[in-house]
Amino acid sequence: MSLVPIDGPEALSDPAAKREPFPWFAEMRESDPVRYDPDRNVWDVFTYEHVQAVLGNDERFSVEVETVVGPDDPLSKSMMFSDPPRHDFLQAAVSDFFQPSSIDRYESAVREAAAERIERHLPGGSLDVMNDLGYPMAVVTIAELLGIPREDHETFLEYAWKALQGRTADGTSVENPLTYRRELIEFLGDLIDARRERPREDLVTRLVEAEVDGRSLTGEDLIGFCEMLMIGGAVPATLLTNAVYSLDQVDGLASELAGDEAAIERAVEETLRYRSPTQAVPRLARRDVEVAGREIEAGDRLVSWIASANRDPAVFEDPGSFVYDRDQDAHLAFGTGTHFCLGSRVARMEARVVLSELLDRVDRMAVRTEDAKVDANPIILGFDSLPITFEPASG
Repeated sequence: MSLVPIDGPEALSDPAAKREPFPWFAEMRESDPVRYDPDRNVWDVFTYEHVQAVLGNDERFSVEVETVVGPDDPLSKSMMFSDPPRHDFLQAAVSDFFQPSSIDRYESAVREAAAERIERHLPGGSLDVMNDLGYPMAVVTIAELLGIPREDHETFLEYAWKALQGRTADGTSVENPLTYRRELIEFLGDLIDARRERPREDLVTRLVEAEVDGRSLTGEDLIGFCEMLMIGGAVPATLLTNAVYSLDQVDGLASELAGDEAAIERAVEETLRYRSPTQAVPRLARRDVEVAGREIEAGDRLVSWIASANRDPAVFEDPGSFVYDRDQDAHLAFGTGTHFCLGSRVARMEARVVLSELLDRVDRMAVRTEDAKVDANPIILGFDSLPITFEPASG
């Protein structure tokens, strides 16, 4: 689901270019690091230096951009599209929940669910990393965080497919996703009401009970946060899919990593740099400002290309190679500054655990590149479908 009505550039309109945009990024970093595109009415920002400067400056650049759901929708008022001080209020209500000690306690449940889903496909020797594993596991992880009962996970997953992806798990388009979104909001509303009456150790209870400077979250705040979390589930799903795609490009690397949890963790981190799931982030200029010598006027829209910044040779040695044990601290995959992704620990944990379970259970894993389908959303660098074949691991 693309919430921001910004088209992709003409240079990436072809699926092959969308899959591998890096030659174009390199050309733009060299020739036009900040350029105005009149066809899209946006400024594109390509270099690490300038992407970091835009994303890290709340005084000059706003996240309160136009959305497809309208300004009064709970999603448009969520943390994702809120500047300080509202952003800070919403973040303060839940930041403790997203600390490592809180997230780590969900790892065993995620690992168990991942193993079960992978083992369903072992006899057939194939699966779709996004549709059979990545996206379902993202939704299951969110269900665990929200405290949704296990018996309702499949219902929650169906809502996520239809309301947020506009299709079913097998790829069939649904006629009116908004109908399913209303059902999803009703489902979440019932969950919130249940936690008001019967608190539990979960995120919804934390949201319901949160109080910051004497203020509680409104019902719209609660719905907006839950939906934001679900939409954010596309990030770990795409991260996992991009990791498998990247491993496939280096002979023998998947087998080398199998069973080595620390190495898998580093490979996930390198994937964040090498194929950043959120490849582009929109901003709105708050005032007249100069970036890389270009005069940007108040109200102008900008797109910061994170995937380009993370391949900038001014920062990363040999940026076009997947080097899983490189020093990766500098990448911008989760943004920077005030709007650094709150769910980054969840995404890292989920991708690491699911990839670990997959590599433990399969041998001779190979991506069926000819059958892969690129995600058309210009904000995302990833796949709608990534089929793989494998042999079940012996022993």
